Amino acid sequence: MTRASFSFRTRLTLHWTAAFGLLLAVTMTTIYVASRVLLYRDLDRQVRTLAATEMASAVDESRGVHLHDFPLDALGTSEFAGKFAQLYAADGRLLAQSPGLERLRFHLGRDVLQGALRGDAPIATVTVGERPGRVVALRATKDGASYVIAVGLYSDRLAAHLDRLTWLLAACGSSPWCSPACSATSSRRLRCAPSTASRSVPRPSRGATTRPGSIRPPPTTKSGG
Repeated sequence: MTRASFSFRTRLTLHWTAAFGLLLAVTMTTIYVASRVLLYRDLDRQVRTLAATEMASAVDESRGVHLHDFPLDALGTSEFAGKFAQLYAADGRLLAQSPGLERLRFHLGRDVLQGALRGDAPIATVTVGERPGRVVALRATKDGASYVIAVGLYSDRLAAHLDRLTWLLAACGSSPWCSPACSATSSRRLRCAPSTASRSVPRPSRGATTRPGSIRPPPTTKSGG
């Protein structure tokens, strides 16, 4: 079918559908990307704060650098973010770690450890077992020796929230109210409604017409004789 065979209204509807669909796709993508950036940025702030607190408490006693166990019993049934921590020597040897990490055999990369020893405080995305997470590595010193304290938070719940946001945006984009074709069809129906209504009003019969300015006499009734 050539372009000349399309009517003006059809071409206008196609252009409107393409423009609206492109605008809708850009809007949904922007919402998802902005939400993901903000959520991970907030997670990184939480990880850095938690790592700084862990580093300060790891060197506050005379028994040497150490890690603090997560007080699960004190929290009771309250929900909390999954945390994990590790302590490394300057040569990369793993000295201590959170309970449960032994069987997962998780170890930070050498580039992350070297960056922490330089004082860069690197933050990296890691996979602990099958769970994703964000980890910060900080340098700590005790009695002239340097150590690396790595503290992280699991990010699987955040990823699940982003997946639900993806499905929500997809549902909004495919709903009848947001569909470009449906919007064009609805507007066309609204434009056609007045003409349809005018055709449905019955016109007066030919015999009932009166001349301009004439007055029709009221109907009379015959009285019984």
